[in-house]
Amino acid sequence: MNKKFACTLVLTACMAFNTQAENSGSTVGLGVEGFYDNYREPDVTVDTKSYYGSVTGYYSYEQGNMFTSVDGRISNGAADYESSSGTASGIPEWEFELRGRLGYSFPLWGGALSPYTGIGGRYYIQEGKGRYTDFGAFAYDRRIGQVYLPVGVSYAITTRDGWTITPMVEADFLLYGDVNSRLQNGSSAYFNINNRQDAFSGYGVRSELMFGKAARNYSWQFGPFVRYWNVDDSNLTTAPDGSQWYEPQNDRTQVGMALRVLW
Repeated sequence: MNKKFACTLVLTACMAFNTQAENSGSTVGLGVEGFYDNYREPDVTVDTKSYYGSVTGYYSYEQGNMFTSVDGRISNGAADYESSSGTASGIPEWEFELRGRLGYSFPLWGGALSPYTGIGGRYYIQEGKGRYTDFGAFAYDRRIGQVYLPVGVSYAITTRDGWTITPMVEADFLLYGDVNSRLQNGSSAYFNINNRQDAFSGYGVRSELMFGKAARNYSWQFGPFVRYWNVDDSNLTTAPDGSQWYEPQNDRTQVGMALRVLW
């Protein structure tokens, strides 16, 4: 996956806003997000804090009780980096996510319960080239691509005054990851390194609570969300000079608000 491909606007899908699982049809939508991001590598004392804005897109199709969906986002932020190598501010970051899901909705307690699973991909870009910490250590570009298995469930219920409330919880299981560290950005004495992250060496958890209402020709949703990832040490990679490198255990927490408009 490259940056040009990842920047292509993706359509996504969300759960049908109508809680009647018998209905068939499609839902298309667009949205925006704002969130705080904290990435850490505890064993090597790396801690970065960022604020992101996102554009999201949605598409889903229901046939009877079955639904299929695609959802994606493009996020951009700037990181403040801190480690034993010093601090640096304003490092540009991008994150791209694309997911396909298949699920089944059935009525429960006056609403609709919708378990699902599918496949997801994340691509992360950090553009540190040409930057230095206050201790003089050079930064470099990083590219992280990951494929994961989402397993989740949402529940949608409509109140008497027309509000739809939709909580969602999901577990994500890492299937494959590749970390590209472009160390030659900082010095020709180093080598660019690729480290592999094995299947089930990491997991994620995400949840949201959306509140929405239907208008004449569209509906809208808003609410808070949280996304969390924890990934173990990668495999070792041996550079041409015999040195060995790995991507340390890391975790990432994102907390924010989302707004979506659906047709």
